[in-house]
Amino acid sequence: TEMRNSNRKPSGGYTRRGSAGASSKKEPKRNEAILRACALQSHMSLNLSLGGPRGQQPARRPNQRLNLAQKMGLADKPAPALTETEWKKVNTESQKRKDSYYPCPICHEPFGDKPQVLLSCSHVFHQQCMKSFEHFNRMHETRQCPLCRCKEYQKKLITDGKQAYRHQAATKIQKIYRGWKQRDKYFRILMQKDPTLRRAFQYNMVKTVSDRALAAVEKHERQVDDFLAKLDKQRRTAKLTFFTEADWADARQKVLDRGDLTSQECPICMTTLFPLPEINPQPHTTSEAQVPRKQVQLLSCSHCFHQTCLKSFESFTMVERELAATETDIDNRPQCPICRSPYLSKVMEA
Repeated sequence: TEMRNSNRKPSGGYTRRGSAGASSKKEPKRNEAILRACALQSHMSLNLSLGGPRGQQPARRPNQRLNLAQKMGLADKPAPALTETEWKKVNTESQKRKDSYYPCPICHEPFGDKPQVLLSCSHVFHQQCMKSFEHFNRMHETRQCPLCRCKEYQKKLITDGKQAYRHQAATKIQKIYRGWKQRDKYFRILMQKDPTLRRAFQYNMVKTVSDRALAAVEKHERQVDDFLAKLDKQRRTAKLTFFTEADWADARQKVLDRGDLTSQECPICMTTLFPLPEINPQPHTTSEAQVPRKQVQLLSCSHCFHQTCLKSFESFTMVERELAATETDIDNRPQCPICRSPYLSKVMEA
């Protein structure tokens, strides 16, 4: 607009020749000022997260690309990356304070052999803890140290915590060994001077050896008993494969000899067993005659139960039998509720 106004003729009818030359000389300075203002405005709006003109985010860490305001010197540039000499100085400060010997300030756990990072402010943290902290504070524009709030820190992996952990472990082992060595030496000196103490020591040594021998013998006996019990169980299971009619007759005769049917009680439900007609053909009461007769199941181990009670018992122990068969590799047969032996069942006839 000023350039157009400068080229217009004045009201007197003549043109100002000198004003056009002056305006052309001021034009580069004016453009540079406008460029500076735009760059500074973009930098401030992006730095304050105001959503102003589009532009590149300001560089806050080393090796990041500078925006226009930082390139023109209108804004501060990020600090340069630390050299190896500077990192050694920072690490020396941390070692003087023995930060690696204390727990991590974030998780309050010893560093151990886990990776750790050293910040440019000479503070030490777990690498994973620092990643979690940075992820938690990712909404902030600038990174800050969790302890001293140092902005835009630099970090580096170190192994001071692992070395400190190994040193502490070695010191603890040496301390325990030296203590045991001194106590043993002192005890031997006392035994040489005191015969009563020497006899007590010898008695304790003999007792310890005898206890170990006794424990070994008992363990061997338990193993033999377990083996014989397993063998006996397998023998009973194999016997059922060749169970004949003569064996069923012997089992029925054992029931009659023991008088289990005369007791008139099922061992599972503890109710009337309803004996066979040849044993108790006449009911005692009218109500007993009206109750339907339950079938009596005879097992190969010569025990009797109600058929419904036995089926309920078998279904109740089915899961337990499957687990036992998986662990011991024995035939998955049900066991008698009384003698705990595998069985075959059969309806007991009159």
